[in-house]
This record gives sequence, C-alpha cells and structure tokens, in this order.
Amino acid sequence: MDPQISAQDILQCQLCESHFPPLSCDFCRINLCKICAGEHLLDDSRDHKVVPIKKRRTTINYPKCPTHTNKQCELHCEKCDNPICAHCISSNEHLGHKACDIMKVFNIKKETLQKDLQELDKFIYPIYQDMALNTKYQKAGLEINSRELITNVEKWGDDLHREIDSIISRKKTEISETKNVLLTVLTEREDEIAYSLSYIKQNIVDLKNLQESSDVYLVSAYKSRIDGFKKLPPKLKVTFQSGCLPKINTTQLFEVLDSPNLTISVTKEEQEYKMDIPGYMSSLSDSEPVDEVEVITSISTDYRYLFCVTCVSDEEILLCGNINIMKLYNLQGEQLKSIKSKSENMPWDIAVTKSKDLIYTDFSNRSVNLIRESEIQKIITLRGWGPIRLCITSSDDIYDEK
Repeated sequence: MDPQISAQDILQCQLCESHFPPLSCDFCRINLCKICAGEHLLDDSRDHKVVPIKKRRTTINYPKCPTHTNKQCELHCEKCDNPICAHCISSNEHLGHKACDIMKVFNIKKETLQKDLQELDKFIYPIYQDMALNTKYQKAGLEINSRELITNVEKWGDDLHREIDSIISRKKTEISETKNVLLTVLTEREDEIAYSLSYIKQNIVDLKNLQESSDVYLVSAYKSRIDGFKKLPPKLKVTFQSGCLPKINTTQLFEVLDSPNLTISVTKEEQEYKMDIPGYMSSLSDSEPVDEVEVITSISTDYRYLFCVTCVSDEEILLCGNINIMKLYNLQGEQLKSIKSKSENMPWDIAVTKSKDLIYTDFSNRSVNLIRESEIQKIITLRGWGPIRLCITSSDDIYDEK
C-alpha cells in the first residue's frame, strides 16, 4: 500500500474482494477469506501454505529445483553459485562440488543487503544530494560572476573612444557564449546527478523490499552493485577571474581583451568516496588557511547550510540558511525568535538598519523585504534579476548584488 494513502485502503480478499480477510497464502502472496482459502488449497498446480494474516510472509520460501521439479533447493553449490536440492548432489552435474546450507547463503546475502542499504541510505545518497545542491550554487555563481565580467568590460569600454565599441561588444558576446557553454556543462552534470539520485533512491527501495523478502531464490540471486555507486563522477570546479583593467590606448586593445583575467573556465577534479564522511562540502577542501581566531561562543542550529549571520545587537544575532525561517539567537545559544519569510521562499541574505529593522532578500520572487515589529513588508520588487547579497550603507540606504 502507498503509505501516503494507506489510511484510505481497506484490506481485501484478493479472490472475492471481501473486506478484512483473516488468512494469507505465504507462497502465493495473496490475502484470503476463509471460504476462498479452502478453494485455494484445492489448487494442486503448486504448493500452498495458508497462515493467519498476522503471520504472513514468515515462511521460508525455498526455490524449486529446476532439474528435479518436485524437490526444493535446500542447498547451495559454491562452485556453480546456484541453489540445488539433495538429488543434485548425487548427480554428475555437481560431482566434486562443495555445497552448503542455502540458509547460510541466505543469511550472508541478508547481511550484504543490510550493509549496502545502510551505506546507500546514510552515506552515498547524501553525498549526491550535496553535489546536486553545490551544482545549483555553482550555476548561480556562474550567472553572478559572468555578469560581473561583463560589467567590468562595459565600465572600461565607457572610457574608450566609440571606435572600440565593436570590440567591446565582441568580448561581451564571447563571455556570454562561454557562460552558455559552461551552463550547459553544469546543467548536464545536474541532470546526471539527479538521475544518479533517482537510481540510488530506487535501489534503496528495491533493497528494502528485498531485505523484507523471504524468497530465498530472489535473495540468493542478489548481486551487490554498491561499487558502481562508490565511483563518484569527477567534481566540476568553475573558476572566475576578473582582473582590474589598465588604461590603454587603442593599439593595445586586442591584447588586453584577450587577457586571461577576463575568462570563465571549468575544470574537473577527481574526488574519492570515503564512507566515514557523512556529507560532502567541496568548499572545505578548497579553502585557504585563515589567521587564528578567538571563538566567543558556539551555537548549534537546525540549518543544514548556514548562509548568513548578522548582528542585531552586541548580544543578539540573526541567522538564515537553507529553509524559509530566519532565527534570532543570543550569545548563550538560546533561540529567542523565529521569523518565516512572507513568500515562504528561502531568504538569501539579511541585514539590519540603523533603526534595528531587519531586511532580507528573496531571490525567488525578486524582492527585498522589511521586517518591523514582526510584520513583513515588501519594499522593492526588481525586474529582470533577483537580489542575492544585501548590505546597508552608512546613509541607511540599501545596496543589492545580483
């Protein structure tokens, strides 16, 4: 039953559809009322075992021997890696082969299933989730930094004579085309990761079903594919360089515009799967060492990713992260207040005005919002772009960054 609609499902006999059947055939995997159970047992085309419905799926279902059709396979040939029956041992087909109790193989496979299920669910799936989220941020960063490159070229071009406008236009087009190419690469990576996540999720579901199965043949036939998921795809690293452009004359124009300081590029960086690391944060490995700092306090939050921290006062800080709720804490780590965004979208940045009002950006609906006495008011709706970063100037004006 679908767990989301199971409250609406009624258990039925699968032959006459009467409600609340008390019995179940453990071999045929069907629910039966008392009348249909008698008729079901009369079908001698296959074996049946009718049990109370509370004890269904508890019977060990041995596979039938393909060679001796009236026998069950209670052994496992280690050389052939197949279930066999007692008659198979005396046949020439398995002469000299080592056989073991099929339940030993069943239990070993169950252990492998449990291990694979746990590793997929607890380690590999979260890694791919973080990779998918990181790719989204890289796409947003690509858009921001490509616009920054174009802006730098435009500002520089404004100081030059009209005769170089065509060259400026060519460089802008080159940057945009490069961005589109890289955006395609990142989008393809995003699709690949999404496919992998879906495939892993389906494998988790399949393994859970197989783990709960008492069908020895299906469990014995299980082949672990965990190694295929452990081979992670190369990490894409998008780099941006935007150097300061010097004042030059028109004869130097072509050389400067071809400078590597005005480029966008993407490189692949191999990454290794480590089971003892529950998450994946690529930014940690790429960070530059920082000077030694003094830790005043440590606050534990419910955010998986913390985007912004701003000081409301000397004793209070406001946080926002990967959910649609902003939280106010004191320096003792106590949560004082939580504020949900007006649109229920995730805030991207927060700031505090001189009058202690709070302002946050909503990239999804392209707005800047003011929080005053717990009331949220939309003060700006932008056209054509969404605000990400936010700060308050010395004159209490708002400065947004796309």
